[in-house]
Amino acid sequence: MHCLDNLCKKKKINFNVQGSSYDSIDAYPVLELLPYLLLENALKYSPEQNEIGVTFDNARVIIENIGPYLAEDEIDSIFERTIRGRHARGLFSGTGNGLFFAKQVCDIHGIKIAASTDGKILYRMNQIPYSVFKISLDFNYNKDETNLLIG
Repeated sequence: MHCLDNLCKKKKINFNVQGSSYDSIDAYPVLELLPYLLLENALKYSPEQNEIGVTFDNARVIIENIGPYLAEDEIDSIFERTIRGRHARGLFSGTGNGLFFAKQVCDIHGIKIAASTDGKILYRMNQIPYSVFKISLDFNYNKDETNLLIG
């Protein structure tokens, strides 16, 4: 994702990519937007000098980073239009549409997208609590119910 290089350098964030996937997917061109949306989201919300993990495990992809703490009652709502977690709202300007668009792309392709957190606050920076945040993509979800070839 060459277009994210400047933000990576500015925040001194590295990507740690593990695993591999040799599956192919016949999809609409809009699917190419998905990695950008998810990695940009992880970059924006990660504090400086951190690492973003990307794990490929067959038909599953997990993106893990440290970000503003999300309470359990906020997890599902972050995929709604213009919604950001309460601790992320004042960090920078933005529309809160990135994960909404990612969910729309996933829904079109029969991909399950889910967010999770371990619920533990790792530290506070400028009075904002931070914790581990994960986005997972399951490319085998609804495989038989879509017109797309995954495999």
